[in-house]
This record gives sequence, structure tokens and C-alpha cells, in this order.
Amino acid sequence: MRVGIHERVFVKNVCAIGLSAGFIEPLESNGLYTVHDFLIKLIKVLKRGDDISQFDRDTFNLSAKARFRTFAEFVALHYALSHRDDTPYWKEIQNKTFDTNLNIETVNFITGFKHLMTDRMIQKNYDLSEGISCIATGLNYFPIYIEDVLSAECEPRYELNKTKENISNMIGHLEVQKQKWNDTIRDEKSLYEYLKENIFNDS
Repeated sequence: MRVGIHERVFVKNVCAIGLSAGFIEPLESNGLYTVHDFLIKLIKVLKRGDDISQFDRDTFNLSAKARFRTFAEFVALHYALSHRDDTPYWKEIQNKTFDTNLNIETVNFITGFKHLMTDRMIQKNYDLSEGISCIATGLNYFPIYIEDVLSAECEPRYELNKTKENISNMIGHLEVQKQKWNDTIRDEKSLYEYLKENIFNDS
């Protein structure tokens, strides 16, 4: 399957949705995401009336490609934020320039790489409505930078001891939940055993 998005997604009376519009990679399943996201955009266009203008199509195409680009950069950030260097592949990733426009003259605060950098380095926080905060934290991309937490520029301002107490309480809660989950499945079959017995048995 070709990677990328069509130059025009909405042409005349044909509008591509989901994987018919574009493909990034299978693990993040952007096909499912773009099905509902592009459909919502199309509904907004169609609700304007029966006569679809070229401006309507251009508006759809621009917004669909912007969303696709943002998602593509979100996927790429899984690789860009990694510090693995244990194979030639990951060594090459460490030296890869993912976006040649990553300089202050072209920053526009919109798409993935530049958004991530400016959010963390200038605004000192992530947009919590998107999943990149979890990905970045998991890959140790400034998850908690104590100087920012204590900085007068950082809003809201934090009382450090209270923050530590809250984090400690959350960790304790998660440990209790983890123990409950382990207790629940202790006597259950493993996924391999279940599949071998019920799906892939020889009988």
C-alpha cells in the first residue's frame, strides 16, 4: 500500500474517506481515525446545502490534509523521541532530520514536530487533549522538569510538597489496582493457552 495522502481528497462529486484518502502505517491505525474525522468534516460541508462549491471542496481538502499531516508527525514522533541506538536502524534514526523546516523562521505552532517543541520549550506544557503528552513522557522527553514546575512563568504555580504528595498518592492507588488485576488473573489461562485450547486446537 502506498504511504501518503492524495493531492486532492475531495474531487468533483467524489470524496475519499479513511484509507481511500491516505495511509500512514498500521500500528496507530490512522485508517480508523480518518474515517470518522473526515466524515465529520464532510458532514459540515454537506450541511451548507446541496450546491457544493469548489471553495467547499478546497476547505475540506485543506483541513483533511492538515489533520493527516498532524497524525503523520504524531506517528513519526514515536521514532524521533527515541534514544535507542542498539542497531544500525536506530543509529540512523538518531541522526535523521525529520523535518527540514524545524527552525524559528518557519515555526507555525500547528503541526506535530514544531508544536511539540514549542509547547515544551516555550509554553512549558503539552496540549493534554492529545496523546502526545503520554508518548513524550514515556520516551523521557521532558516529562517533568523541576525548574519549570517551580518557575514563576509556569502556570498554574505549584507548591512542591503538595505536588509530591499528590503524585505519591496516585502511585499508591495504581499499585493497589495493579495488585487487584494480578490477583484476578492469577488462576486464569494465559492468552497462548486459551488460543491453543479454543481456537487453534488440533481436534
